[in-house]
Amino acid sequence: MSNYWVFMVTDHIGYRAETIFENRIKIGKWLLNSNARNFNNLRVGDLILFYIGGKSTKGYVGIGKLKSTPRLLETSKKTEFIGNLDPYFVEFEFLERFRMPLTTKEIGDDRLPQGSITASDETHFQRIKLQCSR
Repeated sequence: MSNYWVFMVTDHIGYRAETIFENRIKIGKWLLNSNARNFNNLRVGDLILFYIGGKSTKGYVGIGKLKSTPRLLETSKKTEFIGNLDPYFVEFEFLERFRMPLTTKEIGDDRLPQGSITASDETHFQRIKLQCSR
């Protein structure tokens, strides 16, 4: 049984959220802080909704699937990433990019992601996937 998550990226000093998101999609890794809510609940096979919460773009932008549990980021691997360098990461497979970012308001959902990892459920996940894939 899979868990469902919303991974959110925001603007970091010197980098727009969209740029950080593209970097993470390119390398298939998502940075995490061990203090992030639900950090210890992430499992291989869990499904992810990606949400960009930047100043210029806000909304759900795609879906993915976890390929690893959280691992410590080795110093030699830090050059792969841009933005805030949290000490842990997970690997993921990017499954689908939505045609355009859709805000929670546009899809009739009042649940804004809270923090970098927000728990979701199958109903919420499927509803957003259906609305965003149109």
